[in-house]
Amino acid sequence: MNNSGFGAVIALVCVAGLSYAQSNAFDATAEQRDVRAAIEKFARLRNLHNGTAVAETYTWDADYIGWDELLVHGRDTLASMWNGVTGEARRTINSVDALTPNIAVVRVRAEFSDTPSVLNETFVVIWKDRQWLITTHEAALSPP
Repeated sequence: MNNSGFGAVIALVCVAGLSYAQSNAFDATAEQRDVRAAIEKFARLRNLHNGTAVAETYTWDADYIGWDELLVHGRDTLASMWNGVTGEARRTINSVDALTPNIAVVRVRAEFSDTPSVLNETFVVIWKDRQWLITTHEAALSPP
């Protein structure tokens, strides 16, 4: 292969690599947008005080770990817990980290209308049944 042919192959590899990287970056952005939408749906349903609908944003065997070490396991128990909440929570998504195409970690700050407490929440979400579902949700008190 002459130098011009070799140069053309190198250029083609570089363009293909750049195209692949841009394509994957776009997919990551789309995944992050979909993950954000799943957490926003959870937040909206929580503020409507519809525990059954909130629980449907979790997997069947999901866990909630409260700031007070409360452990709630399973969708039915989560529905009961969320049916008992009052007031409203304003949630701000701080970050979405896609660990794999099927697992993401979302960090959220939650402020409540009926208490001065602020929680730092961590959601582990998985792609299951053609949707993003919460598998682990942990709430920790934010330092003052």
